[in-house]
Amino acid sequence: MSSEAERQLHRDMVLDVERLKREIGYSATCFMQMVGELGSAEAARQLLRGRDASDGFTTLWENGRLEMPVEAHVLPWYRELFTDEQLETAERRLRVRRFDVERFVRASHSHPRRGSHRTHPRSADPCPLPASSAAPPIPLPASMCSETG
Repeated sequence: MSSEAERQLHRDMVLDVERLKREIGYSATCFMQMVGELGSAEAARQLLRGRDASDGFTTLWENGRLEMPVEAHVLPWYRELFTDEQLETAERRLRVRRFDVERFVRASHSHPRRGSHRTHPRSADPCPLPASSAAPPIPLPASMCSETG
């Protein structure tokens, strides 16, 4: 049985995937397959395992949308669903890409979840690094699909 926080996380993630498809043409197909198989919270936990970020994280970084990946969801709104190690991984991945985590978290507190979905503080977006300095993505198991739009 899932908690209210897990249900809210799921709603937020689904709405964000729809938003990313509209705004940058990114459909997050593999991520949504993981969500369908594992549920949103467990898919996020799986993505937070390991040292490196996923292909989807890298795609969002390259598009200047680091307020949207799993790593950004867990820090201000869903901390209670994740271990300290998972939260540290999320924060580290964002910091490595020079995302201003403190500013984002502060802005998220002034823009809390509203109704069934929270608003993303666009003013918290830092300038991304050039794509050429991206960290390598985590290789996904062969059973996972590719992240193509």
